[in-house]
Amino acid sequence: PLPAGRPKAGPANPVTGALTSARIAAAARMFRRHLAAYGAAAEAEHLDSRSLSSLTDAALGARIRLVRNRIQQGWVLSGLGVLFAAVAPTQVEAATADASEGGGTVGRMHAELASLANVITAHPYARISIDGGDLDAARAAAPMFATAFDAAVTRIGHRGPGDIDLAARVFADRPEAVLAAAGRVTRAPQADDTVTGAAAARELAYDATLRFTHELRSAVRELGTRLAGQEKLAAAEDIFYLTTEEALVMPVDARLRIKRRAAERERLQALVLPPVINGRWEPLTAHRPADNGELRGRVVSRGVAEGTVRVLGSVDDADLTSGEIAVLAAADLDSAILAGTPAAVVADSGRGAADPAVVARHLGVPFVVDVPGATARLVTGMRVRVDGTSGTVTVLADATEEEVAAVPGATLAQ
Repeated sequence: PLPAGRPKAGPANPVTGALTSARIAAAARMFRRHLAAYGAAAEAEHLDSRSLSSLTDAALGARIRLVRNRIQQGWVLSGLGVLFAAVAPTQVEAATADASEGGGTVGRMHAELASLANVITAHPYARISIDGGDLDAARAAAPMFATAFDAAVTRIGHRGPGDIDLAARVFADRPEAVLAAAGRVTRAPQADDTVTGAAAARELAYDATLRFTHELRSAVRELGTRLAGQEKLAAAEDIFYLTTEEALVMPVDARLRIKRRAAERERLQALVLPPVINGRWEPLTAHRPADNGELRGRVVSRGVAEGTVRVLGSVDDADLTSGEIAVLAAADLDSAILAGTPAAVVADSGRGAADPAVVARHLGVPFVVDVPGATARLVTGMRVRVDGTSGTVTVLADATEEEVAAVPGATLAQ
């Protein structure tokens, strides 16, 4: 749904209605063509780390500007996808059917993991090396596995908690998590694992935008490594505190700017933003961690589970076990299928590109979404019960003071 709800219809007018429908259908066909071309460009313009390192400084700068423009195109497509899916899904269903063939993001991720799992099964000698933690030996023993693994990381490695942030680490930075996720796939993708039509096209536009975001992330990291090697930066990751133009033509006070912006980022991370920003806004009161009480949300998948909370803040948290409850932002729901084997999943309020029902079917665990402030009020280390029948999350034991202090903007409940 749109943040402000559906636009109100004006007085009924058959002629105006017919013209509007025709224009929507034409716009949907144009959207389909642009989406297909954008997705193809994301495939064709991919460069791996070896290719990036071979670029001259001038070529690397040109690529950074090119990919930045590609991301801007992607956000336009993503916005159109949201509008089409919310306002006129029926009119655009047929127009986007071929663009969304194969389903949305989660369905395609599942298919990619299932394909990799089949290759691993077909090469038991590679399986032995994988189980022993020797990925290089597995690649050497089975070139077909190496090809399939590289393809899977390329196609889904750009995702991860907070993947919209250029400075974030994604699953391409932890390829072993992709391998572990493939090892958990026990069946081929089913029809219910996918969404279709306008909803799938919306997801794919967003996903392709994030693919280009990762292309920019990789190029900027390469530039940061070069600048750190020339002692123009104290550390390669400091480059993310500079604008594009500052990174390409370093100002004399670059280190001072980086220091100021790092402090400002830390301050801003403590703010609680309103769910919708329309013009002027004020930060909300910081969420207090839940204290032996209940939080309520919307049920997506039934069942009851108890476990220890793990808030998914980065791919470093992507090793969830059956004794843990995954708590994550709504925007990161599709990352949950790569994050381990949680006993249940809780997501905060808000909207993401992925359909929570599809993610829930993939994981097969109790699933509660739209829990206000979940990622701040449920702290890593708490023990909770997730009831997928009533939609409640009950705190059974509090986190320690140290665990609460690690949450930006959180304070101990009084």
